[in-house]
Amino acid sequence: MLEAWLDIESTMEYYKCGDFTFNFLFVNMDEGDVSAERVAQEINIWMDNLPPGKTPNWVLGNHDRKRLGTRLGAQFIDIFNMISLTLPGVSVVYYGEEIGMLDADISYENTMDPWGCNCGPINYVNCSRDPARTPMQWNGAKNAGFSQAETTWLPVNDNYKEINLESEKMEIYGHWFNMKKLLSLRKTMEVLRNGATDAFVIGSDILCIYRYNENGENVVSLSNFSGKPQNVDIETIFSKNLLLILLSTTQDHVILGEYLAWDFVMYPYEGVTITFINE
Repeated sequence: MLEAWLDIESTMEYYKCGDFTFNFLFVNMDEGDVSAERVAQEINIWMDNLPPGKTPNWVLGNHDRKRLGTRLGAQFIDIFNMISLTLPGVSVVYYGEEIGMLDADISYENTMDPWGCNCGPINYVNCSRDPARTPMQWNGAKNAGFSQAETTWLPVNDNYKEINLESEKMEIYGHWFNMKKLLSLRKTMEVLRNGATDAFVIGSDILCIYRYNENGENVVSLSNFSGKPQNVDIETIFSKNLLLILLSTTQDHVILGEYLAWDFVMYPYEGVTITFINE
């Protein structure tokens, strides 16, 4: 795995000397420029420039940028995890993204990042990368279960009592549940590993990722980038009218394994993964 912060053509050159170079197109998104159209564009840019026979990859966060939920908004955590795991190739997960960890508030006295320290006590918050580097939140115990020491290199995020792996394992739905379900689908459905990919926008706010193969297998992931409910008419897009729910990031109005009408409503910032069933 190689790292290069370059234009798309120069980045693809690094496929010649490694398995893949990190795809930072999603990482470079900020709250003001995230949309279904922008995400579809970035997916197609990478896939259109990918050298033949090479493996794509999708990175949602890393140690140099704000965490996804802080950078784009917590409402986007689950749909971006779904997008990443229903696209082809390698999904690169920055620790904690699977449970929805957010950036922490770090004082100047606790700042360790040289970038932050060098900016001084007034401007350090604009420079430091420490807020996205705090300890993994394993549970609600001391130091979030990361260490038994009196102090850690960086302080644990204050929200660790609410956001931690142990508590999410007890939930029927949530970030961890969605992540496990998506990983299970990737393991069991050949089309998600090796199928063709189309990415496009339905209306103005629904991102559609369509995976399909010659065997007739198919998976469609739909992501509502709007804060309002959106109607989706699958039949007019795919000429299919019998759908099986594989995943919903909200679980408020659809049930896994349930058959869904071809014309349905998506909740604000909801992600739904479906497959077409032959009648």
